[in-house]
Amino acid sequence: MRSPTFVVSAFSALLLALAVQASPPLSASSEAKSALAVSTQIAAASAAVGDTELDSESDTTPIRGANIGGGVFLIEPFIKPSLFDQFLSRNKADIPVDEWTFTAALGKVEAKRQLEEHWDTFVTRDHLEAMAESGINWIRIPIGYWAFNLTDDEPYVDGQVPYIERVLEWSRDIGLKVELDLHGAPGSQNGYDNSGRRGVPEWLHSRINVDRTLDALAKMTKIAVDWSDVVYGIQILNEPSRWNGVSNC
Repeated sequence: MRSPTFVVSAFSALLLALAVQASPPLSASSEAKSALAVSTQIAAASAAVGDTELDSESDTTPIRGANIGGGVFLIEPFIKPSLFDQFLSRNKADIPVDEWTFTAALGKVEAKRQLEEHWDTFVTRDHLEAMAESGINWIRIPIGYWAFNLTDDEPYVDGQVPYIERVLEWSRDIGLKVELDLHGAPGSQNGYDNSGRRGVPEWLHSRINVDRTLDALAKMTKIAVDWSDVVYGIQILNEPSRWNGVSNC
């Protein structure tokens, strides 16, 4: 059985191949440079871990996992409704429904202030210790692409990584294994609020979206390498769906 960080490279290559077929074409030279750049980033990060063999016969401990929620590093109204309550006096059409509209409504400065307070308090070491005491040994951390690849024209804010690494440090101390999950991709991979932006899924309508996704995955893989004793898996992309001719994954 290969280590999870090795598997990331293989799945990322598959994702790139599918995206090249489905997304608008670039010129041959631009496509080659783009594919080479993102593939090189992921391969370099994966190579730092290598093809570690895991002895499945010697460890039969079942995985008892918990998702620490899209309400932490990618907010969803039903998980953290109190963040959205401040907009209830608005007309229904103007009430934010996802992180994109939440940050757009507040502006970057105020959104960053509110979200940093949220990142700092929504999941604490005490929460993780309580999980471990109840028998949980694995947690999943959903993360939006904008934590790794944010452009000036997007309303999102970044700064999540230090808080993510704090959760990893707590998990190391407590003995929890972690799965990092890319929960939202540029353009939205499914059009749901859990991707960060509700509406029409446009992830595969632009090759730039695909390249930015792979860049985010490369940076997330680097975190996995740096915390390889804690991070045991990466979810390449959460719930991609709703494209013509493409099945839900």
